[in-house]
Amino acid sequence: MTDRIEKINELLRQEVGKLILKESDFPVGILVTVSRAIASPNLKNATIYITTLPENVGKDIINELEMKIYDIQKSLNRRLNMKPVPKIEFKIDKQAYAEQKIYELLNKNKGKE
Repeated sequence: MTDRIEKINELLRQEVGKLILKESDFPVGILVTVSRAIASPNLKNATIYITTLPENVGKDIINELEMKIYDIQKSLNRRLNMKPVPKIEFKIDKQAYAEQKIYELLNKNKGKE
């Protein structure tokens, strides 16, 4: 992955995170985080990975974000000074959940020593 793509991924992660915070109204007690963004090499598409707490509301949050994707994309197009602005899609970040479980297991085993 080129340095340019990595910078664009980080920019997308930050900007989409801000837009979700601004344009979405999630129920009390639900935390939504943009964990990473992966843009295609031609910058036409990007996948935005999210994590939620609690984990079991992830599909509901994805559905809500999909209903607002047009507004989020429109705002993103205005905010970013680049051509083309990748077309975004949302997915649940299963990798982040797996990393968290491994971290918890390591900490649990550390206490047994």
